[in-house]
Order: sequence, then C-alpha cells, then structure tokens
Amino acid sequence: MPSTNEDIDSKYINASTAARRYGLPIGTIHALVSQGRIPHVRLGPRFVRFEVAELDAWFEQHRVHAGTRPPRVNQARAPGRRGRK
Repeated sequence: MPSTNEDIDSKYINASTAARRYGLPIGTIHALVSQGRIPHVRLGPRFVRFEVAELDAWFEQHRVHAGTRPPRVNQARAPGRRGRK
C-alpha cells in the first residue's frame, strides 16, 4: 500500500504510519502500546489508532535536552528472567 501525505496529515493514524512518522520500528510502536506507555485509541483487539497531536505532545514530554539526565523509567522484568552476568 503506497503511503501518501494524507496518511501523515490525518488526525488519527495507524501504527505503521506512526512508526514512519517518528522513525521507529513498528515493533517498538506495538510494544509501547501493549505496555500502555504511549497514548492510543483501541477500537478493537487489533484496531489501534493514534491521535497525531497527542503523539507529538508525548514525544515532546520525553525529550531529553543535552546536559540533563533523563528520568529513570521503571521497566518491569518478565518473571523468571535475570539480568546478564
């Protein structure tokens, strides 16, 4: 399916368009959705959309400026997994 500027200029976009827009792998977008870490609208089990204005604001909130330390993100590990030695 060819991409158009209309895809990127829409108020709501799908995961593949979000991935292209922000230069992220589609798997990262899916992981952020499943972890509840990125704003999205779920209209069904496999039907997820993103509001462009909300994503833009979310990315701005996560901007790290030079010379500052980013806030520490608490990432839960899967049960039974241990850190590398």
